[in-house]
Amino acid sequence: PAGEYNVKVEYPETETYNSSFNINEGTNTLNVTLTPIEIYGSVSGCVKDKSSSSPIGGGTVKINSYSTQSDTNGNFIINNIPLGLGYEQGYFIEVTASGYQKYEASLIVKEGLQVLEDILLIPISDGTEKEPNDSFTQANLISLGTMTTGTIDPVGDYDYYKISVSTQGMLTVEITNVPSGISMCLLVYNETGSWQMGYAYGDLGQAVTLNCELPEAGDYYIQVLDGSGASSTSPYNLKATFISAADVYEPN
Repeated sequence: PAGEYNVKVEYPETETYNSSFNINEGTNTLNVTLTPIEIYGSVSGCVKDKSSSSPIGGGTVKINSYSTQSDTNGNFIINNIPLGLGYEQGYFIEVTASGYQKYEASLIVKEGLQVLEDILLIPISDGTEKEPNDSFTQANLISLGTMTTGTIDPVGDYDYYKISVSTQGMLTVEITNVPSGISMCLLVYNETGSWQMGYAYGDLGQAVTLNCELPEAGDYYIQVLDGSGASSTSPYNLKATFISAADVYEPN
């Protein structure tokens, strides 16, 4: 019958609609607009130095337009992030800190508190070898495209360097400014040091270049040594560059 009625509409993840409505004789139309309930998530984690696992304070953490800084213990939290921000929409978490390479990754924000695995930042090398670096565990982290100087001294000295790549591709390692009495050898190993992936050597005082295809993202090791049983206090120059798989054959 005609008259005034109360209308209530409920639907998941929307606000409940409540309103009075007058029904007259004949056909009546009621248009109802439901308002989505805003659902938010929080993201927390810890920023650390990849080489030492020490916490990094003062790092800037951004998720789209939301940002904060890590505290002295490397911890951070970002609250009130709308649910659904993430890979499908092209959003990323970005972490930066002075003296470190930038970290980026896709992220889907979930309802409630989401605790991320430790975010490990790679130190930017100051361009000088730091001893001891005579084993895989002591390897110096170096930045791709940056020149590093080192020495083969004393006799039998091995120098180890570590690089990190985010995709498969082609690694090129160059050693120049080789001391006249040194026969330089270059080797590349996988992340565990169990697989020799590339090898190159040169005559006394000659530069050496090694091209090595890396099959996947991860950490890799570069070993530098002398093959003639000599040593020198004169420095050599080492530079590692990388081309991702999509561009291995550039320029073409």
